[in-house]
Amino acid sequence: MRNDVFYHTVIDDNIQFELLLKDITLIFLAVVLIWTGSTLVHLLMNYINDFLQIKSQKLLYVIFNLLIIAAALAIIFWTLTEMSKVGMYRYTDVPNNIFPIVCLVDVIGILISIFGGLYLLENQAETDR
Repeated sequence: MRNDVFYHTVIDDNIQFELLLKDITLIFLAVVLIWTGSTLVHLLMNYINDFLQIKSQKLLYVIFNLLIIAAALAIIFWTLTEMSKVGMYRYTDVPNNIFPIVCLVDVIGILISIFGGLYLLENQAETDR
């Protein structure tokens, strides 16, 4: 019986470490997604401001902050929900693909934000020609 207890303790510790690594990965991807998404929203707001010439800069600043707060809260809520699903399915012994799907969705969002930001920077940049 002592060997079984030791074996289960080692297995449970390894699984806890695996869940910790998955959670840290999801948190890291969520933070990067929030940063790149806020940069994209900031560049988009600058592009709209240059295009429409809004007289009230405070209105644009308030809209920017509200968009960033709403997007960050949505990403945080979704990430925490998916993190709990990853941990819950481990304890119910039901196989799932949630972790790779969440990572893929976060990476696609990061890539869209990066390429969208690069596109806006390229079209918004001033040249000395």
